[in-house]
Amino acid sequence: MPVSAANPPGFCIAVPVGDWHPGLAATLRSLKLQNAIVHVSLCDASGGPRVSRDADASGIKFAYRRHGADNGQAAAIAEAWREAPGDIVSWLNADDVLMPGALAEAAAAFAADPDLDVFCGHSTVIDARGATTGLHPAVRPPGDLLLRSCIISQPSCFVRRRAVEAVGGLDDSLHYTMDWDLWTRLYRAGARFRMTETVLSAVLLNAGTKTASMPPQRLAEIWRIVRPAAGRFAALKSQAGFLMHHVANYTPLRGVVRALRIHASGGPGRIRSEATLPVINLTSKPAQTLTVRFRGSDAALGEAAPEGMDFTAGAQTVLVLLAPVAPGDTVRLRLKAPDRARLALLEARLTA
Repeated sequence: MPVSAANPPGFCIAVPVGDWHPGLAATLRSLKLQNAIVHVSLCDASGGPRVSRDADASGIKFAYRRHGADNGQAAAIAEAWREAPGDIVSWLNADDVLMPGALAEAAAAFAADPDLDVFCGHSTVIDARGATTGLHPAVRPPGDLLLRSCIISQPSCFVRRRAVEAVGGLDDSLHYTMDWDLWTRLYRAGARFRMTETVLSAVLLNAGTKTASMPPQRLAEIWRIVRPAAGRFAALKSQAGFLMHHVANYTPLRGVVRALRIHASGGPGRIRSEATLPVINLTSKPAQTLTVRFRGSDAALGEAAPEGMDFTAGAQTVLVLLAPVAPGDTVRLRLKAPDRARLALLEARLTA
């Protein structure tokens, strides 16, 4: 039966778990709250009781669930997709979450365009405490740049199963870059991409995560992806770019590098004019306190408010919301910087 607005596509979402993570409950909650046809496929390599406990408590009726050793993340994702139905496939790691309505927007896009192969969007960045620190800085509209840089945020990307199968599926020999490798093979095969300006997920970027590590194997995988598509020089530039990003964000030199970056361009997270940022409640309880922190000499002039409310933000502002934000739900934070301000958002965090 063809996919249409009257017959929306179903999603097969793999949840690969290597070890238990304290964010797993929020990950599963974000899937449970989606207003779409979702087949969740859990592959847990740890086999530990805490993963089973969170899965049992989630209220999800899993399409497939396996606890026990596997052959790595990419193999687990491929297994999860193979064992569960769904026209559209994706995966969600145990430290990332989907925003409310993310799958409904993706379903509408695929239903409206039968030739669409890949639908992607933005992500916010969260830290280990569950605070939102900004938008994912690497995300760009898909194009030739994808052959040299990973510009798609994996949790915010959804692909037709038929397109994945047409390019041979995930490469399970890759440990760090299986997502980027898949996007590039789809792009080179002529797959149709579409990007929305909507934030579809929140991703954890924190020291200690796989994303934040830079072992030799990762550099070798980058070379393996970029060199055939864009040449040796582009591959070397990509390796250098990833190394610089790693040093700037996850090593003891990050303070020096960030200081140079602030001097040159105002720094990461700078609010140039106006922005709206969804802040998700990652706790298990309703949250009614929103804490917003800024950096910059003009911080007291910045405006930050949930939609429908107005207040002037200082370097740190604590706001009691008119209504609590349910677990897994969001408040949309409106940010505005004065002209020529050196103002950066440090974090926005919801607490009970």
